[in-house]
Amino acid sequence: MRACYRDRNWRARGQYPDLTRLKDYCHAVSQATGIPIPKNYPVLGDDAFRTATGVHAAAVIKAYKKNDLELANTVYSGVPSHYFGLQQIIEVGPMSGKSNILFWLDRRGLAATDDLVERIYQRAKSSNRCLTEAEIMECCQAPAPKTYSKT
Repeated sequence: MRACYRDRNWRARGQYPDLTRLKDYCHAVSQATGIPIPKNYPVLGDDAFRTATGVHAAAVIKAYKKNDLELANTVYSGVPSHYFGLQQIIEVGPMSGKSNILFWLDRRGLAATDDLVERIYQRAKSSNRCLTEAEIMECCQAPAPKTYSKT
């Protein structure tokens, strides 16, 4: 890897340094120094490569469905996430569409029934933030609420 930095033509040849452990390294430095990495910090922050907005997420999901990892990792990112050993994260929140939910469930090997998707969708729409994994899993385990009509 050091040779890449001494040789100024490494980028022209497509030989990029291995940055897949950069986040681990920076996290260790953060822990050792007591200086937290801001959530919104590019590449290293927890919110880097994360989206819950319908249009952005839909573009990433579409690229994943085409098995185009390069496109999925660059479509709304300044730098490709896989250069850093990371991947795009699709969350579910109040600005999400049902495609986010379907993708989230599929990534975890969970069956997506209409009732389940609607239950998660309604919970997300009633929230003022992205749902946690625990909150979504709670929707997966909870039976649909029964409604009774007066007749």
